[in-house]
Amino acid sequence: MQSIRRIVVLSMLVGLIGGLAFGISSTSAQDVSTTYRWDIFQFIDDDPFTAGEGGVAYAYAQDNTIIMLTGSGTFQLTDSAAVTGGGTWTTFPEHGMRPTGEGTYTVTELISFVEAPGTIPPVIGDTIGARTDARAGLAVLRIEYRDADGSPAGNGILTVSSRLPVDSPPSMFDGITVSKDFVAFWNRYEPVRGINANRAVFHLIPVTSS
Repeated sequence: MQSIRRIVVLSMLVGLIGGLAFGISSTSAQDVSTTYRWDIFQFIDDDPFTAGEGGVAYAYAQDNTIIMLTGSGTFQLTDSAAVTGGGTWTTFPEHGMRPTGEGTYTVTELISFVEAPGTIPPVIGDTIGARTDARAGLAVLRIEYRDADGSPAGNGILTVSSRLPVDSPPSMFDGITVSKDFVAFWNRYEPVRGINANRAVFHLIPVTSS
């Protein structure tokens, strides 16, 4: 009886190890060429709606001070340092029109990305990438800030969330939140029709054969 148990246990272990090895190699083979692009986008045409580069998104801190970001870039799932892009940042006081700071930021690392359900309907155009390559999801990126004069201005974590019009869960938000050193701009503005801001999207970058 003990011999039979040993055989069963050994068989399970061999199967588990084999399955893990197969899973790792399969995931690596799939993910090694998986690259995504992220964008804070804008609608460049209102009728019909057409998504394009160059949008802005806002988030605000506990005291209602505001940060505005532009940005785009790319990342790979299997190499957290294989990132590109960034954008501009501007901070404002609550209800204020004059900036309290501004400059640029650069993405330095992908912390995590999870793709989510969601598609863009055919009535919406897409000049950033193929509409069928658009993806919903949640990306967390490490960033470095610089002031307008190029001097270092701190570090932070940028969260980009894309909720697409068709089939994305309502629990997702659309837009960004971000930190800058010890300040968390933890809340964000919901996209509103007629206001061209606070929208984000991911695109799967197709693999091109050499």
